[in-house]
Amino acid sequence: MDIDYASIEPLITQRMVKGRQVHVTFARPQGGPSVSTSASLRKDNTAGQRIKDSVKRSFMYEARNMLMRALGGLFGGGVAGRVARQATHEVQRSVAAKLEYSEADVQRAIVEAFKRVQGKFARDPQTKTWGAAGKVAQSQSAYDKLLASHPIAEGWDRMVLARVLVEVARADGSMQAGEQQLLGQILPGTDLRELAAKPPLSAAELQGTSELAREAIALLAFSLALADEQLSAAETQRLNAIAGGLGLSASRADALRKLAAAQVLERVFERVWADGKRSPEETTALQAVAQACGISPDELARQEVDFRKQHGKF
Repeated sequence: MDIDYASIEPLITQRMVKGRQVHVTFARPQGGPSVSTSASLRKDNTAGQRIKDSVKRSFMYEARNMLMRALGGLFGGGVAGRVARQATHEVQRSVAAKLEYSEADVQRAIVEAFKRVQGKFARDPQTKTWGAAGKVAQSQSAYDKLLASHPIAEGWDRMVLARVLVEVARADGSMQAGEQQLLGQILPGTDLRELAAKPPLSAAELQGTSELAREAIALLAFSLALADEQLSAAETQRLNAIAGGLGLSASRADALRKLAAAQVLERVFERVWADGKRSPEETTALQAVAQACGISPDELARQEVDFRKQHGKF
């Protein structure tokens, strides 16, 4: 689904540019709390840049967007949300004013910010307007439906999820700077070093979670692993151990991994097919990313065919 700035502009109640970030708050038309989020600003130097950078960078970007959207507000909102709520409905220049971001740059960033919280909204297929999620239920993906039907609401479940995310991020021995930044946004106010110093979650701790939340915890863990474009052997081993500790079968764990990958690929296909075709370079890059993330050529081909059928990309 293509999202343009004009379609979401009526939802914006506050926005602010701070450094290389744009912070924005969206109102939900049918009521409920406002939704605050943020995205990075990028200058548009070439026409091609407006559509996409590389497929590999798109995959990582969409994986992180998906995770931020799924976890938005779960741990109480982060710095971005607090800043946006305090802002007025205007673009304020900061120390980074010398970067001279254009209004077009800001609008593109706001669209990307909206995608992070898109799961809280639904688009009416008739009027093309946005409303609160649940008003247009058919627009939800299988990924969003699973998270909606398996809420992580209990304090113990959230604690376990936080530790699971940290364990997956440092499965290779240490957390990279990008992973630390992402987890800092997901877990505001959390001492990541303290969590990283804890021993791996025990089977008893994992089994102490609510049965309803277990598949969502595993799905979000797979989503985080995909966000660095490389599903390593160490990450796979830890993910399988976590899924087993949560009482999930190997086949169900694999289905959740595929669901997380399919959700990201859907977004990447939107970028790759934005101009109605896929170049040889995009094909090579897409295959490389799929292989790195444990997606077989058959899975990739099937998901792309499904996307093309749904979106008329013949």
